[in-house]
Amino acid sequence: MTRFYFKLLVQLPPGSPEPMSYLDALYEAGCDDTTIGIGDTSLQIHFIRHGADLYAVIAEAEAAVRHTIPEARIEWRWDHEMEECDREYAEADEHKHSLRRDRQRYAVGAWALSLLRLGAKRAWAVVNYIDECLGYTKEEKEAFGNSPAGKFHRALFILLVALVLWLAMVLLGNYLGLGL
Repeated sequence: MTRFYFKLLVQLPPGSPEPMSYLDALYEAGCDDTTIGIGDTSLQIHFIRHGADLYAVIAEAEAAVRHTIPEARIEWRWDHEMEECDREYAEADEHKHSLRRDRQRYAVGAWALSLLRLGAKRAWAVVNYIDECLGYTKEEKEAFGNSPAGKFHRALFILLVALVLWLAMVLLGNYLGLGL
């Protein structure tokens, strides 16, 4: 369905009551989704309606007005101002969502980095505790840490922690719809 922007210019017949007196009747007739401008002897009714055929949508709107004000002279015109306003609103709304996604990405990234730092420290503390429970002395651990096997062990451990945190961040990003 297409969104149509148009306005009906309604010239009230001579001897008509105040234009304000028609507002409730127009609402009851189906013009409850409009913006109405009021002149001395006229109404300008702005519509944003959905439909498959422009002329069918306009005929439906005109029938509702004609039901309320039978003797009125009615013309329709494109409502470019309303269309532009709606487009600007949609662009501003999309920009707002884009900023929200960027803030969420930044927050998740900062959270993951802090978790990486904290997680690596805590995991390393757990490894040290396990080594102490197994009876390794501080000198033995330092000697192993300086050897090529110890350096490889440390790098592999850091890589494993980073991989786990990256996986958690991706899963969380997909859950939040951030597209990380």
